Amino acid sequence: LRGPSAAEPALDLPLDASRPFVFASLGTLQGGRYGLFERIAQACRAEGLQLLIAHCDRLNDAQAAALVRAGATAVTGFAPQRAALARADVVVTHAGLNTALDALEAGTPQLALPIAFDQPGVAARIAHAGTGLKLLPPLARGTTLRRALRRLLGEPHFADRSRELGREIALSGGAERAADLTEAALRPFHRAVAHG
Repeated sequence: LRGPSAAEPALDLPLDASRPFVFASLGTLQGGRYGLFERIAQACRAEGLQLLIAHCDRLNDAQAAALVRAGATAVTGFAPQRAALARADVVVTHAGLNTALDALEAGTPQLALPIAFDQPGVAARIAHAGTGLKLLPPLARGTTLRRALRRLLGEPHFADRSRELGREIALSGGAERAADLTEAALRPFHRAVAHG
């Protein structure tokens, strides 16, 4: 239920167009998971991938610098998520619903690492829909992470399916349609209260 992505800032990050780009975010509540980010950075370095990590101001400057040494191209508190997803070849996500839907809107395949709350359910749906893969964070290590990233980058059906669902989202009517549906659903209740 957001406005157009044109209203958000552009991604200001110089990237090498010849190398795949990965965006990693674990959301506002889970962004302090330094060890998981470190494993993601190491996997991206081993695969020759560019990586932007957005930790939502949950890490300190020393940790951010250590992630760059581990393999991240850049580390920031916040990034313009929709712009980053539009540019990314893969997103590594905690499978929060906002990030998952933004990734679908952008047509970007997802590597879902669910941590808490509704995230395991969202991750299961990502895998079921064919828009990405899911790994449990404790199993998201070295070879396993690298294999998942290679699959998402090398098997076009993940991107194809993501773009297909992204087109469906674009045609769904957005916030205006959601408001119309909500008002229509509440109309009988409103009438009953008014005549009450």
